[in-house]
Amino acid sequence: MKLENKTALIIGGTSGIGYAIAERYLGEGASVVITGRTKSKVEDKCLLLRKISSFVDGIQCDVSNSNDVKQAVDFTLNRYKHLDIALTSAGTTDDSGNAVDLSEENWHRVINVNLTGYFLLAKHVFPVMRERGGSIINISSQLGLVGAKDEVALCASKGGAINLTRALALDGASYGIRVNCICPAAVETPMLEKWYQSQPDPEKFKSDWYAKHPLGRLGKPGDMAGAAVFFASDDSDWITGVILPVDGGFTAQ
Repeated sequence: MKLENKTALIIGGTSGIGYAIAERYLGEGASVVITGRTKSKVEDKCLLLRKISSFVDGIQCDVSNSNDVKQAVDFTLNRYKHLDIALTSAGTTDDSGNAVDLSEENWHRVINVNLTGYFLLAKHVFPVMRERGGSIINISSQLGLVGAKDEVALCASKGGAINLTRALALDGASYGIRVNCICPAAVETPMLEKWYQSQPDPEKFKSDWYAKHPLGRLGKPGDMAGAAVFFASDDSDWITGVILPVDGGFTAQ
């Protein structure tokens, strides 16, 4: 097992990509703490994950709230005594629009969740990992690498998370803290379906997005888990600051 004796904190681990990674981490021998915005959902998902391993706990957390993120880090340390892997999978795509139409309120909300949350996790995890090193993994998006029409906040936040990853990798290198980033393309999650349904013609929009993936299908949450295990394990011990598209060929075009 690649993650035996390691402890992972997964921000946004109650659904979609984060939940699939939690399943894989537990299967690879890690102890895992998941977070989510809703206490009942965190509890329900922990019950399901305990069918894989008993070494799983959860805590309610708003990734854009510094106190919440610090409490999640402290909770993990109190429960498992050390923290080796910190992964952020929380995000939002709810507020689409161009620079003219998107409200400033919605701009700030997307930036707070999709970018500030990544900063806050690093802020509270770095002091812990400086003693023994560790791996921080940011889940960004292919829309951090390329643009999309009427998605100014999403593209800006995801692109910011990518370059934040590079800066954090340099800041953490002397302490043995590795920071890497996974960029999924369209992945079949409840969040993606919500994004589709927000479009004027959801079925056409969905069909167009299918066609943009050369491998002929959308991603599945589990498709990200292999990369997340690699970056968390000793197999990537000399890798930091890497931005890895896991995107069905989307950004090769």
